[in-house]
Amino acid sequence: MAASRTHRAIALSAIATAAVLTAACGQDGEAGSSGTRLSPESASLAGAPEPGSASYPNSSGALQPPQTRTFRDWFVVCDNGNDCMAFGGAAEGGVGWVRVSMPAGPEARPQVLAGFWPNGGDPTTALTTVMIDGRRMATVETPSQEPDVTLADPTAAVAALVAGRQMTLSLGRDVQPMVLNGATAAFLWIDERQGRLDTVTALVRRGSKPASAVPAAPSLPAITPAPAISQDGFGQFAPRLPATLEALAEVRECRADTEFNPDIQKEIQSARLDARTELWGVPCFVAAYNAGTRYFLTGPNGSRPQALTFRGTAEAADILINADYSPETRTLSQFAKGRGLADCGVASSWIWTGRDFVLSEESVMEHCWGAMPDRWPTTWRTR
Repeated sequence: MAASRTHRAIALSAIATAAVLTAACGQDGEAGSSGTRLSPESASLAGAPEPGSASYPNSSGALQPPQTRTFRDWFVVCDNGNDCMAFGGAAEGGVGWVRVSMPAGPEARPQVLAGFWPNGGDPTTALTTVMIDGRRMATVETPSQEPDVTLADPTAAVAALVAGRQMTLSLGRDVQPMVLNGATAAFLWIDERQGRLDTVTALVRRGSKPASAVPAAPSLPAITPAPAISQDGFGQFAPRLPATLEALAEVRECRADTEFNPDIQKEIQSARLDARTELWGVPCFVAAYNAGTRYFLTGPNGSRPQALTFRGTAEAADILINADYSPETRTLSQFAKGRGLADCGVASSWIWTGRDFVLSEESVMEHCWGAMPDRWPTTWRTR
């Protein structure tokens, strides 16, 4: 029985992680409204109306929907603030990447990073050499422990990537070929999306138009967290789950899927959101590197429980992965790993406003190329 439950939990982990990745990585799709989706009853409980659809005006300097586009072996993500990142990966199944990031706005300049994990090497050691068509590109180490470097002249680096046929990354004797197919198209799409075509700031199609012709970066959505409140009697691991929650079908299913480990079932999360609203998290599965939690809003003492559904930039998720709530910042965060190395997946955060949990940040890496989470492309930002 225990082995069966374990296998089922691992399967659930894979399904849940895939669902979150799918929710956050829609191809060319517009984002829906961002936050929790409450039933009418729970919306009333939290003092919030049923959330509607977000709008994205397309005028100069206005918010646009986040988008992901693929161009042969490269992909591009542009977030709701119109910051864009283009990624290319290693050839022959290697673990390596090159990233060209271009913020929005007329004053923005590109940044080019590259990194890889050598076979059997130390992933915290930065690569030493970047070559494009036999030309060694000048690099500077990034101010972090990440296994990557910044190319010292990003404008020259972009030009070399556009014209290039061969690119390699190396650390000592370990050499990793990279794939450049699609890089030019990816950069051209960024130019078009950000309004840079034919300007002096364009990545590819440069012209004589001044930088001032580029639309301004949009003002990001603002979120005001609810005031902090005492957490006396609440905490990361509550002593027990209220009977009202234990009786729910969703909770009974989570209990069945975690009965192989009583210690996991005790990892109940609880928090007081305000004088009349509580947050409860129930462990639903655990696997090698992902654990899932189902969240509920209730009234005092667990009354009137309602399940929460969390919206990212695309579809919604009923279960959050590797999630926890910070009462100090009023933030509920998740980090869903695509694999154990944590070089792909989804990282998301929602802030409690006193009415709803509203999406505050999201970053997504679809490809397991060795890029650490702080190198992933953002899909959603707020202020």
